[in-house]
Amino acid sequence: MTKQQTATTTTITAFENLMYDFCDEYRKDSNSEKFTEVATDLATAVAFSVLRKCLDPQAKSGKPSNSGCNPQLDEVKRSIYRDTNTLKNIDYSCKKAFMTVYNEDGDRQTKTADSDYRYAYNKLTQQTLGDGLDLVNTAIVSLLDECTKVDTTTENFLETVYTVRRLKKKVWIKIEDSVNGWESVETSPIREVYKAVRREVANNRSLNIDPSNGYMYLEDLAKDEESNEETTIYRRLNKFSDLAGNVTDFNGAVKFETVDSASVTDYDTMVERLELTTRQAQVLQLRMSGYGYTAIATYLGVTPRSIINTLNGVQKKAGEKLDLPPYLIKALAEPRQTAKSKLTDEDKKAIKKMVEDGHTMKFVADIYNVSKMTISHVVNGRKDR
Repeated sequence: MTKQQTATTTTITAFENLMYDFCDEYRKDSNSEKFTEVATDLATAVAFSVLRKCLDPQAKSGKPSNSGCNPQLDEVKRSIYRDTNTLKNIDYSCKKAFMTVYNEDGDRQTKTADSDYRYAYNKLTQQTLGDGLDLVNTAIVSLLDECTKVDTTTENFLETVYTVRRLKKKVWIKIEDSVNGWESVETSPIREVYKAVRREVANNRSLNIDPSNGYMYLEDLAKDEESNEETTIYRRLNKFSDLAGNVTDFNGAVKFETVDSASVTDYDTMVERLELTTRQAQVLQLRMSGYGYTAIATYLGVTPRSIINTLNGVQKKAGEKLDLPPYLIKALAEPRQTAKSKLTDEDKKAIKKMVEDGHTMKFVADIYNVSKMTISHVVNGRKDR
């Protein structure tokens, strides 16, 4: 049944027409200028659709909520209109502004055909494009990728259903969460294109995720033994483990914090090598979860001094069993100074060395029981007040 025949029985939407045109042109010649045009039109429609859904998730319900409104996303949406026209104008002015000629030696040269159009071309090419076209490009790449997964000889192959293997969830708290975590689900090319654009939006917008919640996420790969499919997963680690780096959006705002697998592996390996007692392991776990001495002491029913002594014992084992530089072993083995104690010149030398070796200011500050600001002053050579 052709597109025209189908139209006699059902009403075809503009978006469905775009899909039919894309499929037709793909079968004819996927390298043609016409195919590029229809692919761009379809990708632009998908990008607009995703952005409209993000800006107002309840728009289709007849009760717009504006709960998803985001000035940045609204600007991204407007930039697609603006930048699409800008690129068309650049192409048009370029064709009018320049002409190709050949010199006496037969070499091709470009000369100005119209100075006014050349001026317009130069002004247009100086404009900065927004982030909206990134979504359109993401949709185009996804469309081309999906064409390789289905039989493209069918009429509207973008709606052809096929089965994929996916994880039920991508955030794990424990590695055991991966057990029976894979499932077979049905999807279609056009669904996957929508998902690809939605992921791009999520990766670049200012998400409502507060990094102050303290959770760290270890990015890793999980593999399905049945299909050999690999996908990115995130293991949720302890709060405030100080192993992480910030992930920011395109405006520099912190979205969430991640930690590399090497850091986690190193941490886990070091803890195993320490051969801690049950109490030491318990205190260290609570400390790495962000709890202070008083909170841990209250929880365990002991004094804060007892917690400090336990952690000093952990530090001593770290100095004995781990391959640490002498200055760090000395710093870890010595009892923590009180808040009123002043840093000695020897302390300051050790602090600078620790930071140079890649230790975080928080880690060094915890060792010397001072603030990160104090460590910053020491590293930068500023005098204490």
